[in-house]
Amino acid sequence: MKTGKRILLGLLTLCLAIVLVFLAGRYGWKLLGFRACQGAGITEITVQQGQVRIQGFYPGSFGSGFVGYYAQEQDGKLYVGYRFSQVFGFFETGNFDIVIPTKGEIREVYIKTATTETLVWPAEQDGQQDAKPPEPPAVSEPPAASEDEPAGSAAQSEPAAAVTVEQLVGPWQLAPDENDEAAIGEAFPGAMEFGSSMEIRSDGRISWYVGAAGVRGTYTLSGDILRAEMIDDADNTSLTVELTARQKDGRLVLEMEYQNVRLCWSQGEEETGRGE
Repeated sequence: MKTGKRILLGLLTLCLAIVLVFLAGRYGWKLLGFRACQGAGITEITVQQGQVRIQGFYPGSFGSGFVGYYAQEQDGKLYVGYRFSQVFGFFETGNFDIVIPTKGEIREVYIKTATTETLVWPAEQDGQQDAKPPEPPAVSEPPAASEDEPAGSAAQSEPAAAVTVEQLVGPWQLAPDENDEAAIGEAFPGAMEFGSSMEIRSDGRISWYVGAAGVRGTYTLSGDILRAEMIDDADNTSLTVELTARQKDGRLVLEMEYQNVRLCWSQGEEETGRGE
């Protein structure tokens, strides 16, 4: 009889511990505020009087469920951090559709984590409330080289003026003869064995890997600058990377600095540096 009571007590204690762990994972992280928050991919933001609706997704490659958000309103700005968990990914998706109550007029919406603040919604001047990704500027011809410049200098490396998403969508590879292979091999373990590749999609998502280092996230395009808000696949940390579009020898390339190494990407189907 005593043994049965001990077993029952043990089971009840175990169930209570599981419930406490579940609640801590679900709600306890909010005690840390933005220090416990992660970035997110945003598909649509709607700002109305008294509320802001945000729809989005988890941009990482591993299945993680949406846990919740943490928000603060200050001086017309709404700061929102998101929380995802691989534990909840077994029975919840990373997609979310949330409505955040607000007190005053919201002019800007930010994604905020422990280390970054990213503007994702500037209020439109015409009063329209539905937030849509801004249309990238139309492509314009690059300016002609000055007569004082040496012949051919503009063709070697010049700004790509404004580019469109359509020009960038597709697979990219590290440009041959444009990268320091020794520096890449030292900074990115497995770069020669696992190769490297980048993909830009028309739905606003972007991903790349160099060796064992891989990230996924979302991007916005302004002129010749592609701004990527990424999440590291290995440790779920957030980072912001800017890629600059340039014309080199008549072809479009994207240049960026990643983990203190300059990388130059060119459009192409094949992954670079993959061992046989």
